[in-house]
Amino acid sequence: ILEKHGDRGGTIHVTTAKVTSDTVEIEFIDNGTGLTKGIGMGLAISTGIIQEFSGTITAESLPEQDTRIRIRLPKAGNVT
Repeated sequence: ILEKHGDRGGTIHVTTAKVTSDTVEIEFIDNGTGLTKGIGMGLAISTGIIQEFSGTITAESLPEQDTRIRIRLPKAGNVT
């Protein structure tokens, strides 16, 4: 687990886990202000890149609450 405190007092937690024998997960959780729909291209660009590697990305966020981003990727050599 990696924990980072931002310039504005927020915290980001980063964890990694082996989900199955062929899949790994990276999870980012922050305690910021949540995601705003329609602002920026970062999540759309990230989704495209992750899908190119046969992975998935999910985002859970509510206004003024934690945001949780999960990325699941196949282990090296298992990309289809």
